[in-house]
Amino acid sequence: MKRRTALMLMLCLAMTGCAPQIPAATAPETKEEAPSAEEEKAEPEKEPIEEEEEEAVDADELFMEYLKGNVKDTDGNEFTGRGMDTEFALIDLNGDGQNEMALRSDGVWIFDIYACADGKVVMSGVESIGSSGLTIINTKNQYVAGDTGHVSRNQFFVWEIGENGRAEEVLYFSNFWDDWAESGEPEFYKVENPSPDQSSVEDFEPISEEEYNALRDEYLESNKQIKWTSVRTVTDPDGTEDSGSSEVSAAAADEKLMGYLKGEEKDAEGAFFQPTEDDTSIEYTFHDLNGDGLDELIIRRLNKWDSLWVPEVIQYRDGRIEKVLKQEGYASSFINTKGQYVDTTADVIDNICYWVSEIGEDGMARLVIYFIMYYDEGDGAVCYKSENPVSRDFPVDPPVTEITEAEFEALSKEYGQEDTSLVWTKLF
Repeated sequence: MKRRTALMLMLCLAMTGCAPQIPAATAPETKEEAPSAEEEKAEPEKEPIEEEEEEAVDADELFMEYLKGNVKDTDGNEFTGRGMDTEFALIDLNGDGQNEMALRSDGVWIFDIYACADGKVVMSGVESIGSSGLTIINTKNQYVAGDTGHVSRNQFFVWEIGENGRAEEVLYFSNFWDDWAESGEPEFYKVENPSPDQSSVEDFEPISEEEYNALRDEYLESNKQIKWTSVRTVTDPDGTEDSGSSEVSAAAADEKLMGYLKGEEKDAEGAFFQPTEDDTSIEYTFHDLNGDGLDELIIRRLNKWDSLWVPEVIQYRDGRIEKVLKQEGYASSFINTKGQYVDTTADVIDNICYWVSEIGEDGMARLVIYFIMYYDEGDGAVCYKSENPVSRDFPVDPPVTEITEAEFEALSKEYGQEDTSLVWTKLF
């Protein structure tokens, strides 16, 4: 009977899940035996997990892809400066071992500098200051913008490219005189590592004229070792873009340019020539200014002083209609007897300036000489010249050289004679 009762109790416990638990103290212990030397030897070693390194980006190759329009910069913008006169240069400006890319137009005006940071194209944010002046990369590989095209002031801004690819202003120095000098005497200033809120002379450090001239000598010498290359060698290396051929006949070039005059052809910027019929003064002519066998289209019209001027020189080259030279806002312009483009203020009483440009065999326009005569009440006529200047306005690099009045007159006769043999045709 006792045996039967015990059996039924065990069945009941099993069916109801009420089996008694074995206390932890009485649970049997299992010990893991240490592996033998043979087992340790036989067990394969685990390879350490290495993180995949990102492949380094070649900055020069990235810049070329940017010029071709295949990549955008970090602001989401594509490169749009494919004009005939656009040039680029690759140079390590901040000493980090990889190049930055500088872009310039008209053979003198540096308008952008790009860097490569984190494998991306970064616009550095350098600035050109003032409505006229100069932009250079100096012998310290710094970008310098100069506001030198205004009477009574010269201001210079020196920038460096930081590790993040952004431009940092490291120095400002200036000279104010006449209307810009509150003291009535020439004033000289500098600011090192200026901040955006330092915008008036009260925030500047006064310096002597000798210190100012020393800063000019130190920071305004252009780096002549930089190699500039036309953007077209990258964007259109065969010269076949839009044309299907790298060569074009003189007649075909004239036909394309005539189509532009009629409003049938767009220029390289996608714009039509759109004069108004009220502008009855517009005249044009075709003339080969650089001896390459192809004519340039030269357009002139009356300005507000009713003296004829040449606002544009346009050429058809490598399948593109390009504006090569344009009038820069001076009193008048003309083509001289050397086939050069001349801007002049010869009609202005207090000074006479000449800026002489020519078109090279590569189709690029460059300044070849600048000369000027100032009339000073005390000193009389004071004359200067600068050959192959990097700026259109009061160049400082290379520095202007003082010349005699007779030398100025000789230059005026050599460069300032208009080519009267050109045959002009009325557009309307």
